[in-house]
Amino acid sequence: MKFGNRLKQARQDKHLTQDTVSKHMIVSRQTISSWENEKTYPDITSLIKLSEYYDISLDLLLKEDNGMKEYLKKKDLSQKILPISRLLIIVNTIISISIIFDSFKFINLGIAEPFILIIGIINSIAIIRMDNLREKIGIERNKKIKDKIRNLSIYKRLHLIDHLKNHWLIYIISLILISIFGNYILATGMGKNFDMLINIGSIISFLGISSIIMIVIILIENKKS
Repeated sequence: MKFGNRLKQARQDKHLTQDTVSKHMIVSRQTISSWENEKTYPDITSLIKLSEYYDISLDLLLKEDNGMKEYLKKKDLSQKILPISRLLIIVNTIISISIIFDSFKFINLGIAEPFILIIGIINSIAIIRMDNLREKIGIERNKKIKDKIRNLSIYKRLHLIDHLKNHWLIYIISLILISIFGNYILATGMGKNFDMLINIGSIISFLGISSIIMIVIILIENKKS
């Protein structure tokens, strides 16, 4: 007997409806149905709660069910990856704020700026690879949000990744020109000691360089996948 059938049988043995179980588990009735039909699986916390509610051992619930065991292994691996992903995102956020503050002359990174930028690039690649790993094991981060984006008509119509692959050179050259323009404004502002021009030039230059880096990272990662 498979996990879903065993779960359904345990519920019926207790003369419980899916509605009753859903209220106890604080989930929707559709979620209970989905578990019993093996469209999705409960996490380990829900699994323990079900085991206690149905008064049935975990060993019996999971007996000879490779699908559920495989899911729990993937979930466990995903939970181990999650703190690393969060740390990388926090580091990248700090790096971005530092570079922006440096652009506005609130702080002075000096010769450390290129090294910080390199760390940011490495971090961005690591974050994308972490996401790819989660997708490969079947647990995608922010899946609902990503699915909504993929279902947008503009996304389907433009085939954004394919479009980027075919026209990457145009985008990179355009962004280089934008960065040069930003540096020109920055140099003009510094020459005239005009803070507003310095800030505008710094932002334009930063956005241009950041966009180039992101395009390169996306192209590298999609070439590997």
